[in-house]
Amino acid sequence: MFNKTIFKQTFKANFKIWSIITIVLILINIAIIGVFDPETITSMSNMVKDTPFANMLADTSFLGMLTQTIYSIHGIILMLIFIISVGSNLIVSQVDRGSMAYLLSTPIKRSEFVITQVAYFIASLFIMILLFTISGLISIQAFHGGIWDKGYTEDIKAASNVLKVDKAEIANNLTLILNNEYALKAGAEARDIDEDVYKEYLNLKIIDNSYKVAAEVMNIDVSEINKNPSIIKGNDEALTAAANIMGINKEGYSAYIDKLAIQKIEGAKKSSEIQEKIFVGINAASKVLDVKESDLASDMEQLKSNDEALNEAVKAAGIPKEMFIQIINNQTASNNLAADKGIDFNVRDYVMINLGLFLLMFATSGITFMFSCIFNTSKNYMALGAGIPLAFFLFHMMAQVSESLKALKYFSLNTLFDTQAILNGGNYTFQLIILAVVGIAFYSIGVRVFKEKDLPL
Repeated sequence: MFNKTIFKQTFKANFKIWSIITIVLILINIAIIGVFDPETITSMSNMVKDTPFANMLADTSFLGMLTQTIYSIHGIILMLIFIISVGSNLIVSQVDRGSMAYLLSTPIKRSEFVITQVAYFIASLFIMILLFTISGLISIQAFHGGIWDKGYTEDIKAASNVLKVDKAEIANNLTLILNNEYALKAGAEARDIDEDVYKEYLNLKIIDNSYKVAAEVMNIDVSEINKNPSIIKGNDEALTAAANIMGINKEGYSAYIDKLAIQKIEGAKKSSEIQEKIFVGINAASKVLDVKESDLASDMEQLKSNDEALNEAVKAAGIPKEMFIQIINNQTASNNLAADKGIDFNVRDYVMINLGLFLLMFATSGITFMFSCIFNTSKNYMALGAGIPLAFFLFHMMAQVSESLKALKYFSLNTLFDTQAILNGGNYTFQLIILAVVGIAFYSIGVRVFKEKDLPL
C-alpha cells in the first residue's frame, strides 16, 4: 500500500517549497520571540485600552503574543501557501498535465499511489511543525531563559546576595526585601527603577503571588481570581494560604479583598477620565523631551528625571503633581510585573498550541487533498481546494476584528483552533478531536474518489 520510490520522488519534487516555507516560518518565529518585550507591550496596551485596537493587545503574556501573531496570521498564511501548492502537485496537476497516464501505466496501483501521497502530505506537515516547535523552544530559552532551568529575576538574585538567603526563599517571601533597606536598594538597582517604584512593584507582586497560591489550592485558573478576588473568601484553606503570602492573618486578607472590590468600583468611574488626562500630559511632555509619544508612554519614568517635562505634563493634564508621579510609579511597577508574567512560560501550553496547529493544518490539508482527487483540472481545484481554506482564514480574522462579524467564526474551521482556551485552561479537547476527525474524513473521501473515478488518460 505504501511505495518508497513514489514517496522519494514526491519528496524531491516538493522539497524546495517545503524547505522555503519551513525556514521562513522558523525565522519569523525566532524574530518575534527575540524582540518580545512584555513591558513595552503592556504600556502600549494601556494606551489603546477602550479603543478598537484593544483586542490586538489583549494578552501581553509570551504565549499570548505568539498566538496573536504567528499562530493567527503569519504562520497560518505560510502553511496555507504550502498546503495549497502541494495539494495541487500531489494529484490534480499530474492529471491535468497528463503525467498521471504514464504513472498508472506502470505496475503501480492507484491505491498504492494515492496512499503514498497522503503519507507524504501528512509527514511533511508534521515535520515542518515539529521543527518549528523545537526551534521555538530553543529560541525562547536563548533569548529569555527559564524553560529548562528555574528563572529568577535580577532583583531576586541581587537581594539574595545582600541578605545571604536562598533565592527560592526570597521569591516565596518578598516581604524580606521590603523589610530590608539594603535589599530594597539592591533590587531597585537590579531592575533599573527607583525605590518608590520598586516598593510599588513588590506590593503588586506579593498580591499576584497570593492569587496564584489561592488558585492552586482551589484548583482553578488564576485568571478567575484576577477577575473576582472575592471567590477566595469562599475557601478557608485558600484564604489562609493567600494571607500567609502577604504576611497577614486571614481576617486581614478578607478585609483587604473587600477593600479591593470597593476601589475597583470607584476606580472604574474615574479611569477613563484620568486616562485621557494622562494622554494629554504625555503628549505635552513628549514635545519637551523631543521623543515619540509612544516611546514616552512605554517609559513614563523618564518624566521623573526631567522637571521641565514633568511640570509641562502636570500642567497639560490638569491633575496634581503628586498624583501624576504616583500614576507614573504605578504604571512602571505594573509594566515590570507584566514583564515577569510575560516571560513566564508554560511548556505544556506551548506544546498543546503546536499540536492544535498541526491538527488544524491536518484538517485543512485534508480538504485540499480531497478536491485535488475530485477535480481533473488545476483551475477547478483552485476554486475550492484553495478557496475554502482561504475563506476559513478570512472569516476567522474578520470575526476577531469586528463584533458585528462575530457570527462568521461559525463558518470557519480555524475557530476550532482555540488558543485562548489552551492558555486559560479552558476546554479544548473536543475541538481538537473534531479537527482530527475532519482531517481523517476528508483524506478518506479523497482516497476513495481517486481510486474509483474515471481519469482522462
